[in-house]
Amino acid sequence: MRLLGLLTGLIICQQAICQDFQIIGDKYTFLAMENKSEGKIYVSFVISPTGQIYDDSVKAINSIDGLETIALESVRKAPDWKAPKNPTRPDGTTKFVLPVIFTLKQLTNKDWSEFHKIKGKRNFDNENLNEAILDLIKSIKLNKKNGEAYYILGQAFSRQNNSDDAKENFELARKYGFDGN
Repeated sequence: MRLLGLLTGLIICQQAICQDFQIIGDKYTFLAMENKSEGKIYVSFVISPTGQIYDDSVKAINSIDGLETIALESVRKAPDWKAPKNPTRPDGTTKFVLPVIFTLKQLTNKDWSEFHKIKGKRNFDNENLNEAILDLIKSIKLNKKNGEAYYILGQAFSRQNNSDDAKENFELARKYGFDGN
C-alpha cells in the first residue's frame, strides 16, 4: 500500500464472519487475499489551515473486500500536511481525494503464511482436516517459525489419530514459542 504511512494497529475480529475482515500484517484483509482483490480505494478528507487532517472528514468513496478500513486508518494516522497555500473552501480548509493502491505483490511471505494459517484454522474448526493440513503446511513453508501453525497442524494430525506427526508438530510449536494457550 502506498500512502503517507502504514497502519500499525490491528482490528481484532471474532468468529469466522469477522475473520473475513481480519487484517493480515498491516496491508490486507483476509477476504481481499482470498479473493485476490487488487485496486484503488479513494479516500476523501479535509485538511485544516494548519495542515491537520480532520479525523471526522476521512471517508472512503468505494470499497473492496474490507480494504477501505486499512485505507481510512492509513489516512487518519498520516503525519500532518503542509498548510495549503490555496485553500479550496472559504473557511481556509482544503478537501482532497487520494487513491490508496492495493496490490498483492506488496504482501510478504509472512503475510501469506498468516493467511494460510487462518484458512487452515477455519478448515480445522469446520472438520475439513485434509484441507486444514494442506493450508497449514503452506503456512509453515512460508514461515518456518510459525509456532501457532505447527500447533494447529498437530491438532489436525491428532484428530486423524496420527500421533507421531501430531507429537512432532506440538514439539515444533513449543520450540517456536507457542504452547496452545
